[in-house]
Amino acid sequence: MRESYRLHKQQCLYDLLVAADKTIVLSVGYIGKEIVPYSVIEKKMLKMLNQLGEQLTTANNIPVK
Repeated sequence: MRESYRLHKQQCLYDLLVAADKTIVLSVGYIGKEIVPYSVIEKKMLKMLNQLGEQLTTANNIPVK
């Protein structure tokens, strides 16, 4: 999970936060009972980061690149 966040945080979230001059505190936890493949974790992490980015852009009228 950490690796997926590390790889995608800049393009999906940090650039938008800088453009909006905002900061956030983000905590993500995995509560599943089974261990899922990295590809599933990465897909869900991207979905979450993109949703956060969309909310940030609509709330602050930031143009999407």
